[in-house]
Amino acid sequence: MALIAQSWSSTNFTFRTIFSAFSKSHKLKRSFGSSTVLLRRKRDSILSPGDFNVRQVSDYDEFRDVENEEDTVLDSLNEESRSAPHVLVDKILDVTTICINRPHRKNAVNPATAAALRQAFMSFENDDSSRAAVLYGANGTFCSGYDLIDFAETTSDMRFSKRDSYIDGLINSDDGPMGPTRWFHFKKPVIGAIEGHCVAGGLELAMCCDLRIADETAIFGVFNRKHGVPLIDGGTCRLPALIGFSRAMDMVLTGRSVLAKEALDIGLVTEITQIGSALGRAVEQARKLGESPQETMLADRRSMYYSQFRAVSWEDALCYERDNARRALWYDSLKGAKDFRRKNAEIRLAKKTRKRGRGSDEN
Repeated sequence: MALIAQSWSSTNFTFRTIFSAFSKSHKLKRSFGSSTVLLRRKRDSILSPGDFNVRQVSDYDEFRDVENEEDTVLDSLNEESRSAPHVLVDKILDVTTICINRPHRKNAVNPATAAALRQAFMSFENDDSSRAAVLYGANGTFCSGYDLIDFAETTSDMRFSKRDSYIDGLINSDDGPMGPTRWFHFKKPVIGAIEGHCVAGGLELAMCCDLRIADETAIFGVFNRKHGVPLIDGGTCRLPALIGFSRAMDMVLTGRSVLAKEALDIGLVTEITQIGSALGRAVEQARKLGESPQETMLADRRSMYYSQFRAVSWEDALCYERDNARRALWYDSLKGAKDFRRKNAEIRLAKKTRKRGRGSDEN
C-alpha cells in the first residue's frame, strides 16, 4: 500500500489528507480526523471529485469489514470468470457477436483463448446466415494483450530446450498467438467494439477488424514496449497502413497511451460513442452492412485489402480490381441496374401524375 500525504496550515486550522491507493479494486480511503470516507471510483472514469460515490464509515474497524467483504465478492467473481468459457459467441439476427471473456485478466489472451477465437471466427466465416461479426471484450475492457502471467507461469519450470520449443510454437503459429491475427483478412466484415484498454496484442487484434467503434473510455497503446515484448501479430504491418508511418512509429517506439479522441483524429478508430454504447452501435452498423448487396460489397472489400497489402504496382492493383469485380457484375449489378430502372420509372410516373393533378385543379 502506497501512502501519499499532503498537509498545509492557515491562520485558523490545519488540514491533513492521506490517500491510500488500492490498485486491485480501485478504492480510495480518505481520513479527516476521526472519520473515514470510503470512495469508490466509477468504472472507466477520470479521477475527479465528482467521479466518486461517497459512503460514510464510522470507524476504521468497520472500514476493514467493508473492505474484506468487497474483496471476498471480487475473489468469487474472479473465480467464476476463470471457470467460464474464454470466448462467448452469440447471434443477433444476421450478426455474430464474439466476446473475449477473461475479465480476471483484463481479457488477456492465453493459448486456450487464442484457439477459441480462431474457432469462433472460422465458424462465423462458414455460417452463410451471418453477414458480419462484432468483436468485443467483457466487463468494459477490450483486450489487454497476451497473458504474460500465464506465459511466465507456463515457462518458469521448463527446461531450456522445452521452453525454446514452446516459444517457437507461439512465434511460428500460422494463425497468430492472439488467435486469427495472421489471417490476411476475414472473409466477411468484422467490427471491433472497443471499451477500456485495447493495448499490446489487443491492439493488434482490433486492427484485424474492418471498422473500430470505440466509446469514450477507450485507451490504445503498444504497452508491450514496457515489458520487452515485440509485436508479432501483424502490428508492424497494419498500424502504418491505418494511421501512417510516422504516427505508427511514434506509438511503437514510445508505447504511450492514445485516448479515444486522438485515436479518432489519426484514423485508428472510425467512430466514438458514449460510454457503454460501443457494442450496441457496432451491432447496428453490422446490421446495415448486412443489408447491402453482398457480392459487390465483398468484392470491393477484397480489392481494397489487396491493393493495400499485396499489390506490387498500380497496374497489379487495377488488374485485381477488374477481375475481382467480374463476378459481382453478374450477381449484383444486373439486378441492381434493373431495380434502379424500375424505381426511376416509378418516380417519373409519380411526377407526371402530380403535374396532371395540379393542371386539373387549376382548370
